[in-house]
Amino acid sequence: QQQQRQQRQQRRDVSAAFLFNRRRSPTPASAPPPSPPQPQSGPAVATAAAAAATAAEPSGLVHVPSPDLFDDPHYREIEFGSSLHSFNVPAPEDYYALLSFDLEDAPSEDDIKSSYRRLQRSVHPDVVGKAAGPLAIVLNAAYKTLMDADLRAAYDQQLKEFRKVGGTFDGRPVSGWRGEASESRAVFVAENECIGCKQCTQIAGNTFFLEEEHGRARVRNQWADEEDVIDEAVQTCPVDCIYYVQRAQLPILEFVMKSCKRENPGLMGRRRSGSFGPELSCECPFERAMVYVKARKNVEVDSATGARTFGRPLHDGQLSAAIAAAWLQLPHDTRVKAWPEWTIAGTAAFGSTTAQPPARASVQSGDGGSTDGLWPSMPWPEWRRDV
Repeated sequence: QQQQRQQRQQRRDVSAAFLFNRRRSPTPASAPPPSPPQPQSGPAVATAAAAAATAAEPSGLVHVPSPDLFDDPHYREIEFGSSLHSFNVPAPEDYYALLSFDLEDAPSEDDIKSSYRRLQRSVHPDVVGKAAGPLAIVLNAAYKTLMDADLRAAYDQQLKEFRKVGGTFDGRPVSGWRGEASESRAVFVAENECIGCKQCTQIAGNTFFLEEEHGRARVRNQWADEEDVIDEAVQTCPVDCIYYVQRAQLPILEFVMKSCKRENPGLMGRRRSGSFGPELSCECPFERAMVYVKARKNVEVDSATGARTFGRPLHDGQLSAAIAAAWLQLPHDTRVKAWPEWTIAGTAAFGSTTAQPPARASVQSGDGGSTDGLWPSMPWPEWRRDV
């Protein structure tokens, strides 16, 4: 115990020294005044080179080497490579959002026609180029579906069912923030590994709580307890299911956590003892985040796949990924002009550049179930809440 206390003190000293040097770094008297901060992508610890590389087009998370601050056995990050970080941003994922509406808006045929024509004038391949080809297919499918009364009724029913267990990644974290603005870490509970022992809630009750549906620990507010108290909760977790993560990666982790299955703690104990087979595949939130982003990258939207994916009044995870992928292929300036409600809006609440979706009361949580089995989902109605 004495050795653990010394190790925790050493980590706190390293963290304090890192933050102190970052805040107190002197500015030479002869240097020109610093320019106003510009919106940039990636976690707060991103290097200047990584920020400069992504300044041309702000996007989601940028994978950068972790500093010594994160040299902790309980630290974990999503290994996004340079080819994936641009797909880890909020994007429209259903026909209504693509046309700047919501299902609850009940837009008329005239409204749909007007929005469709406006978007086609802005993002037609003859105007934007080949990058707009996939989106033209999606827009035509959305217009065809929503302008037909029978197809629209079937699609609306499918979308409502999808939203009961799923929704759209809006780039916003679920847990509240009580830490300093310069803090680049966050605390995350992998609830698929949690056994509901209540240890962390008893040690750091302002930060952790036990959710009622599955009886697993969850973070209510980030850094709501002293750091040494939170660290004690992390270190004493009997199954090591609490992680320090990058603050910029917390929104996607909390989003995909909703669709990860939870096993009975008794079965989990038998799996750990090696007497009940391997763990469930793709139920880890870090792996699920990779699956979610890779689905956007790997989906192909062309005339052939469009007929199979969009030629039916069905909404599922495959269609969501296809719509988002087609939208993300557009040039950034085009997206900002045609979809101002989804535009990149600088540094969001958790220090990362994220797109701000339209404010709507009906936004649900979860990524929904897909027919290809990639994202099995579970109902989680209490997840989304005001913090």
